[in-house]
Amino acid sequence: MKTLNKLFPLVLIFSVVLVYYESFLGVFIFDDYIWIVDNENIKSFWTSLLYSSRPLTGLTLHFNYLVGGLKAADYHAFNLLVHIASVLLLFGLLCRTSGLPGLKDKIGHDAKLLAGIVSLIWGIHPIQTESVTYIVQRSESLMGMFYLLTLYCFVRGLTLQNNNNRWFLWGIISCSLGMLCKPVMVTAPLVVILYDRTFISGSLSEAFKEHKREYLLLVATLFIPMSLLVAPNESSTSAGFGAMAVGPLQYLVTQCGVIIHYVRLVIWPVGLCLDYDWIPSNISWKTIVEISVVSLALVTSLWMFHKQRIEGFVAISFFVLLFPSSGIVPLSDCAAEHRMYLPSVCVIIFLFSGLFRFIYSVPLKYFSSSGLILILVVVMSGSLGVMTIARNRLYLSEEHMWRDVVAQCPANLRGHLGVGAVLLKQGNLEGAEHHFLRIIEDPRSADNNYRRRFGTEFAMAYNNLGVIAFERKQIEKASVFFERSLLFGKIINAEDNLRLVERLKKNNKVTK
Repeated sequence: MKTLNKLFPLVLIFSVVLVYYESFLGVFIFDDYIWIVDNENIKSFWTSLLYSSRPLTGLTLHFNYLVGGLKAADYHAFNLLVHIASVLLLFGLLCRTSGLPGLKDKIGHDAKLLAGIVSLIWGIHPIQTESVTYIVQRSESLMGMFYLLTLYCFVRGLTLQNNNNRWFLWGIISCSLGMLCKPVMVTAPLVVILYDRTFISGSLSEAFKEHKREYLLLVATLFIPMSLLVAPNESSTSAGFGAMAVGPLQYLVTQCGVIIHYVRLVIWPVGLCLDYDWIPSNISWKTIVEISVVSLALVTSLWMFHKQRIEGFVAISFFVLLFPSSGIVPLSDCAAEHRMYLPSVCVIIFLFSGLFRFIYSVPLKYFSSSGLILILVVVMSGSLGVMTIARNRLYLSEEHMWRDVVAQCPANLRGHLGVGAVLLKQGNLEGAEHHFLRIIEDPRSADNNYRRRFGTEFAMAYNNLGVIAFERKQIEKASVFFERSLLFGKIINAEDNLRLVERLKKNNKVTK
């Protein structure tokens, strides 16, 4: 077992590379076009750094562009390296934690085995594909890497008697870099302090007493995302109380169902979807049950944390990590799998620590406890690895991915728009028309709030229908579609197309 523990870093690297190998063949998809392919800012060092709410993420895209232009494989390679670094950091953090005084007996005899298994399952779990293979979501994995590095550095600093200042310094630098990747990093100072209270100091007062200066500097890094919020960038349209037609209370109620869905995906990762188009919830018996379940889980977590139980810290960390995206501040999308990049660690730790305790408490006749655990892990990791490989293959084609979105969420307007756009590029007018008509004929379009929320999708659907009509020489019909497209927003293509058909009608160059 000791030899296996020493080989675990190599096992982790090999396993992650194996399941993500085909991701190098993946193409740009969905928001990759907005933030990479059509984004002029990434071509310059200063614009990539200054005109984004996630400057460090923008800077990495700039360097990718310098190295290989718009070669998708280079971007995938960077994302995979970040994920591998995160997996190794998680393994190191869990090993350090398991070695703390008095903790080994609580966790079990094979604490490092548990650390390796959790890191392996987390690294190859299919729910991570959206943060790793979906190129533009590297902001999530980058933030996650710096988050884990911050925790690791502070754990080293907290457990050293001498010369610990350099570890605290590196932790503060890492936290600052994470703040430049994604706002979720604002929870890092709190999680570090909760970790100190649970595993080292025993109380919050003692934690602040021993490391007041370090924690004040750590909290000071919060000024970085605060300053980025003031600067004009894309975050103003994707987050905040004006981001979508839903209030903070309705958004919070909706998140109860979303959180349950997230946990279910970690336990049983079937039904993954790139774009859920999760509809905000109204009060019903279903939502009351969801609120009750999440509330009970939160109260139980607080009780376990108060009792200084390891599970309490893990469970509270789960809620803290999700709060920026599943709290009261509405985001433009109610659900997204990449938001579970770090929170999924907590669910996996919770599940496997319970499994370890159960197996070690049951007398076994034909297997040792460690042997049975290894057999279960081989079966589980093999199954998850196959699912991750299959999930990555969807990223090899825009059409395959968008068809999967429509299959998972048939009412998803963006899914139909994506499939239709791909078919239109292929010259399949009938197939494309079917999906665009599905958007404009959606029964929910009678709701003004719904039309406002998906104005871009309606505008693009009408514009594309106009293009199809124009290809069929139906100029009057095309003109009507282009005009309707402009009612939902200013689409440059629609304006140009409308001017073209009006000019043709005026000059009588094409008959009706």
